[in-house]
Amino acid sequence: YGAAAITVQIPVGGVADLSAALSWYFPERDYMDKVVGNFYSTQYANSEDVGTDILADLETTVKDISNLQRPLVESSLPDWLSDTLLNSVSHIRSAWFQSNGQWRQWEAYDCVNVDSIHNDGERHIPYIMFLPETTRNKMRAWGATQQSNGMLPEQLACGCMG
Repeated sequence: YGAAAITVQIPVGGVADLSAALSWYFPERDYMDKVVGNFYSTQYANSEDVGTDILADLETTVKDISNLQRPLVESSLPDWLSDTLLNSVSHIRSAWFQSNGQWRQWEAYDCVNVDSIHNDGERHIPYIMFLPETTRNKMRAWGATQQSNGMLPEQLACGCMG
């Protein structure tokens, strides 16, 4: 349970812009009973610091998001391709940077396999375009787990729940 409130007095006929941030701090992220941490815990001491930082320059944050999308929505690409590329990044919601800086991604919220090869085909294109280090990171991890016969494991860790 929780609550939030912003109090402001606005004179008759006046105008005000109010901003609020819902932030959290989860430094001890675990994966299958092993603490892997969250990278942002190396940048912030608590949830208040996170919220304060995001609100300190909200205009720049919004502009950064817009700039990330601009090459796709303001281009000569056909609308269907622009939309496909923009929305192909939607699965980023199941990804995280561990406290050691490594990028990892669950297969899905109901299947916590990490970096499953069969799902990364459609993920590679936007990641190579926008976050190329994430793909290099996963390639290094897959290479480190390659078996002596050359086979790569299906995923780097397993834990499907359904």
